[in-house]
Order: sequence, then C-alpha cells, then structure tokens
Amino acid sequence: MIQYVIFDGDGRILQTGSCPEEMLDLQAGPGREVMEGGAGVTSYSHYVANGEIVERPGMGISVSKITLVADGSDEVAITGVPAGAQLSIDGPVVADAIADGEPISITSVHAGIYVIQATKFPYRDERININATEPA
Repeated sequence: MIQYVIFDGDGRILQTGSCPEEMLDLQAGPGREVMEGGAGVTSYSHYVANGEIVERPGMGISVSKITLVADGSDEVAITGVPAGAQLSIDGPVVADAIADGEPISITSVHAGIYVIQATKFPYRDERININATEPA
C-alpha cells in the first residue's frame, strides 16, 4: 500500500488515502490529479506546488488589539491581509469584501463578538475574534 494525495489544478489537496501501487493512477479523474505521498498532510496545512507537497504559508496578519469600544470611533487596525483575500465578518453586523492589501480599520456601534475570516489560497485561512464592548 502507498499513500497518495489527490489535488486540483491549483494544488489544493482534495483527498488523501492509501491504495495498492498499481491502483494509484485510477485515483485521478477530471479536475483531479494524483501523486504518491501525503502521510500526515491535510488540505489546511499543505498543498501541491511544482510536483511537491509543501506547507501552506501563513498570511502574516497583525491585529492592533482584540477588544474595542462600540462607540463608532474606537478602532482595530488589521495589517498583512494580502490583496485579493476574501474577507468575511460575522457578528452583530455581517459583511463580505475583497482585501486590497492596505491596512483594514474596524469600528462598530454594535456590541458583540465579530469573527473576521481571511481566505486566499495557497495561504492558510486566518480567523480573528474582535470583542466590541458597550461604551462606559
């Protein structure tokens, strides 16, 4: 038995498994390439680049703070989100956007927990929780 990974044209790992060596090529299909290897890899942590299984890099996101006062003027600065990353905000206010590579400023007048997720392949997804508290 050999370990294998199935991946798409962008290198996203779709599946891992094991099979007899003579059945490896049968694992491929339309939009699905296969290669030997992959013990211990996941689609979150790895991808395929230039015929090799490699670790997905982190985005390098920095957050100025994780708590803000929901007064409309206190802000959280988020830097390091790469241009083209899909951003989704879930909380008392919901929003979606595409990052332009510039710093992001978050303010709110609605108290609650905001979950901000940034997604851009091949980077690992990043999730940030911001707690917006009632003004004193």
